[in-house]
Amino acid sequence: MQLGCIKGASRDISAPDVAALAAGAPHASGRDAFLDDVRGLVSLFADLTGRPRIGVRLARLDKPMCPRLHADMVTVRLVTTYVGPGTEWAEHADVRRDRLGHRSNGVPDEVSGVLRAGARLRRMAPFDVGLLKGEAWPGNRDRGAVRRSPPGASPRVVLTLDALA
Repeated sequence: MQLGCIKGASRDISAPDVAALAAGAPHASGRDAFLDDVRGLVSLFADLTGRPRIGVRLARLDKPMCPRLHADMVTVRLVTTYVGPGTEWAEHADVRRDRLGHRSNGVPDEVSGVLRAGARLRRMAPFDVGLLKGEAWPGNRDRGAVRRSPPGASPRVVLTLDALA
């Protein structure tokens, strides 16, 4: 797993240096195209948020990183999955927020009642780009996007971007 912060001079991070994120990864065909895609998403996200610093997490996961439905305490997060099943999410009206994350007391989402009767989870497809407004978005308290990692242990490669102050 790689964590990092990409900063731009002033507000320009139109060509962010993302090579360090792939340190240790094999030099396979498609590596340069992959890094170009990540670079483009970082630049686009910086433009959309107007933030000169972007938090970057590129992770290869063998188990769910966030196995329970939850809302992130960020303003906005970009999520995309390059390998494996995409992030699962639920509509606001389909969720009982008093049972999100740790509030379910360790009971799995499927039996905790976090999803209202008739609700269904949706799943982003690989390469979909999701912009998820979090709890820290102005005026969005108790309305942040609800998501989780898909269940199972299939390998995944996931990129998340956060706007930093």
